[in-house]
Amino acid sequence: MPNKIEIDLHGMEVLPAKKKLQKLIANCGSDVTEIVVIHGYRSGTGIKDMIATELKSKRIWEIQQSILNPGISTIYLKKSK
Repeated sequence: MPNKIEIDLHGMEVLPAKKKLQKLIANCGSDVTEIVVIHGYRSGTGIKDMIATELKSKRIWEIQQSILNPGISTIYLKKSK
């Protein structure tokens, strides 16, 4: 079973949200394999778009936008050594 972290970024500006995600990815435990990001979509897609196109880390394996809920993205992580 994957170890998940959930983070809610509703109401944040794109740059602070990006920095918060980068810090979370860098500091989360090696056993964490998923980060579920709740970013919303009714107030715009800036954070959703940033996650899909700008968020970079050696730990990121894949990023998926939720099909059922456009306000959620999941970042899948490689296990760190």
